[in-house]
Amino acid sequence: MKYKFRAWDTALNLWIAWEEMMRGDLSYYFSNDRYVMSGFTGIKDCRGVDIYEHDLIFHYHSNIDLRLSGIVEFKVDWSGFYFAGNRRLNTNTRYEVLGDQFLNPELIQKEKIT
Repeated sequence: MKYKFRAWDTALNLWIAWEEMMRGDLSYYFSNDRYVMSGFTGIKDCRGVDIYEHDLIFHYHSNIDLRLSGIVEFKVDWSGFYFAGNRRLNTNTRYEVLGDQFLNPELIQKEKIT
């Protein structure tokens, strides 16, 4: 898996891409409370969009008519990326990135996600 991150700038309310972060001192972003780090899961959605921690994703499992959406989070105790509580992300499943919790907080309410 290719390790990369993005950083949410809480002062400017925008994402800083990995490529931009690589131009400077990475430790600045990781050690500064102004930034919320968001790790790449190693998985792309159905449109080829990278899925990151803090993204709001949708998953539909047609075999059992299961529709789930949730915020992606890294759980240290479980050593992995999860969404909708305890659903582990995996490469054999189709997801769609709907937005993220910082740029699209209205989607969280719309999808009834806590």
